Amino acid sequence: MSGLAIVVIGRSGQLALALQANPGPHRLIPLSRPQVDLADPGNLEPALRAAQPDVIINAAAYTDVDGAETHSELNAAINAGGPVALSTIAAELGTPLIHISTDYVFDGTLGRPLTEADTPNPLSAYGEAKLAGEALLDVHPNAAVLRTAGLVSPAGRNFLTTILRLARDRDSLNIVANQTLTPTSADDLATAVLKVAENLTARPDPDLRGIFHAAGAGPLSWADFARAIFDASARAGGPTANCHDIPAADWPSPAQRPADSRLDSSRLATHHGARLADIRTRLDDLVRRALVAERKTTR
Repeated sequence: MSGLAIVVIGRSGQLALALQANPGPHRLIPLSRPQVDLADPGNLEPALRAAQPDVIINAAAYTDVDGAETHSELNAAINAGGPVALSTIAAELGTPLIHISTDYVFDGTLGRPLTEADTPNPLSAYGEAKLAGEALLDVHPNAAVLRTAGLVSPAGRNFLTTILRLARDRDSLNIVANQTLTPTSADDLATAVLKVAENLTARPDPDLRGIFHAAGAGPLSWADFARAIFDASARAGGPTANCHDIPAADWPSPAQRPADSRLDSSRLATHHGARLADIRTRLDDLVRRALVAERKTTR
């Protein structure tokens, strides 16, 4: 297909960087502060009118899950109010919108992979704000919300890069073993988002709109995820550490997290033809790139 002009709100997060690295035939227009600020959305409309995009992707978020418990106003502004304001403007412009949400809108008590039909019940201020942000669907008829989980990439601060950094200084790490999720490669999520963007602009099909789960195919506990990262790191000559399983109760944190937030992403595959891989099949590449990036920053 011919390329789309795609505004990406938030230029420096994991998803935004992955989109910019592999935009396909599309022209990306990254917008971030001071151009636009979801916490103060007054400048959104002029910036979007000037860009004249075919699609808008909101990749901006306040992602400090524990910090959201105390920085409640900032969390609510960026994760709840900002997306709804953005959606209102996008609807007025007639521009399709894709927004990224999270598995943390669920309480994780069902004990099975979660579908879009399951009722959210967030346990944290972060999850509550992200759920409130999903109300953007009420004001925009041509929008899609993609819930993802455990996003990792070679760039920035995420579970993969943090684990590798900690292993430089420690022989053993305590990792929570009784919380299960479906970790996701930012590269795979970016590919799925672009597929959704193409579909939203191509066909007026209501099945292409609404909420979709967009997470990796393979479930892992945080502890098993760490072990898989270290296995890949060992193959690449990088740092490793022993992982000691602990319950979440032994790792106190301000925000409560779901015990089992596995996402079933089959609806995304059915309607958009987008399938995200088991994160374990991506780790050799991700870890290798993370180690290369680390060496560049320490020179």
